[in-house]
Amino acid sequence: TDIPEVGRFAVIGDPTGAFCSIFRSGDDGEVETPEVAMASGNFCWNELLTTDQNKAFDFYADLVGWARQDMDMGPMGNYVMLMRGEMGIGGMMNIPPGAPQPPAWLPYVAVGDVDASAALLVELGGTLCVGPQDIPGMGRFAVASDPLGAMFAIFMSVGA
Repeated sequence: TDIPEVGRFAVIGDPTGAFCSIFRSGDDGEVETPEVAMASGNFCWNELLTTDQNKAFDFYADLVGWARQDMDMGPMGNYVMLMRGEMGIGGMMNIPPGAPQPPAWLPYVAVGDVDASAALLVELGGTLCVGPQDIPGMGRFAVASDPLGAMFAIFMSVGA
């Protein structure tokens, strides 16, 4: 579908059942740099929780040309970093056994303080699904839902 003077988009479903939107800017603008993406309030990461990360990765690699970098997360299994050139632009992992959720994309929003933002989102009527915790060597995050149930995560990088 065209968005006049903005670009073109489509809503798609991958072979594991996760949905997302693909978008092409009308001006072929450059993609944000990591520094811009990590500015507080910006979407900074997207993560696919799926039932078959290899099947999902093959689909997205063919569709948009992503490469992958695998990371062993110990008992949590394999994490696939989605790469565009040398830059990590997202990730995917298999849904943990017993987790009651279908395959879905989870957007991350950069914040200056995960703990303060988590407290504020609860005050504003949101729900914490995964309380603030560290990702060693990367930063701190929490997973939440807004008052209408939309899921998202907040993230603060180590250097922030």
